Amino acid sequence: MLIFMHITQTVAIGSDVATIPHTVLKKAIAHLLMDVGVARFARDWEEIKKAE
Repeated sequence: MLIFMHITQTVAIGSDVATIPHTVLKKAIAHLLMDVGVARFARDWEEIKKAE
């Protein structure tokens, strides 16, 4: 949770750039609903491509 607070504080103060290791960033944004949303988007995108 502390990592997420650091990231949100960095954004809140207006930082344009932050050096964050990939593994830390993935953990900060990991959420079950994110996985479900990405899976739905991918499924919908494939359906759109087939319809064209």
